[in-house]
Amino acid sequence: MMLLSLRDLSVTRRSRKVVQGISLDITPGEFIGLIGPNGAGKTSLLRAALGLLAHEGHSSLAMLPPGRRARMAAFLPQGRQIAWPVTVERLVALGRIPHGAAPGDAAAIDRAITALGLDEMRHRPATQLSGGEQARALIARAMAQETPLLVADEPIAGLDPAAQIAAMRVFAARAAAGGAVIASLHDLGLAARHCSRLILLDRGRIVAEGPPAEVLTPDHIGRVFGISAHFADTAQGPVFQPLDLLPARAP
Repeated sequence: MMLLSLRDLSVTRRSRKVVQGISLDITPGEFIGLIGPNGAGKTSLLRAALGLLAHEGHSSLAMLPPGRRARMAAFLPQGRQIAWPVTVERLVALGRIPHGAAPGDAAAIDRAITALGLDEMRHRPATQLSGGEQARALIARAMAQETPLLVADEPIAGLDPAAQIAAMRVFAARAAAGGAVIASLHDLGLAARHCSRLILLDRGRIVAEGPPAEVLTPDHIGRVFGISAHFADTAQGPVFQPLDLLPARAP
């Protein structure tokens, strides 16, 4: 079963192609880390794949009617604005809107709140939470949608280390349970440890794709990020260590 299929997807913004001819498929069981430097095109790629940004080429999700698309894929954008002082529970419940009044709504809300460690906060106004707590509540809202695919744009940015690891474990568990997650990430160490596949993007193009050990090579990291790095697949799991800056590459 294909959850997302992209063929020759391109995005042009201000007369410049920021995504160039991307083709990829996502199937159940995958936790995909979309990595690359700032400005590589990660956000544009995710938004275009969802049909939220004008594009050329084909996206299987963008072709779906809005209601069906919302039951197929949940989207967690970078922006974390919570405009109204609703409780955490009510905020998370918004993720159930695509399903109408479904019998499983309460259970799905409870699962998401528990998974993100928000049980003690469920009756507090979400606007009174810290920035990191609000981020977790918004992840829970997307998780409560319980769609086959979760698309997340920098979901762990701003979280403390423990919360980052916990969120990555939640995403990996969703994939292990038969769903799929694609998330843009900047922490390459966490991406190496938790993702089943990495897609390295630079200047709108895929530079490398595959298991972490095949993507996080010194050559790829040096060319794309301009740093030297070490990757080791140890008995305790993958370890990725940035070492130092390399001389600036040519534009």
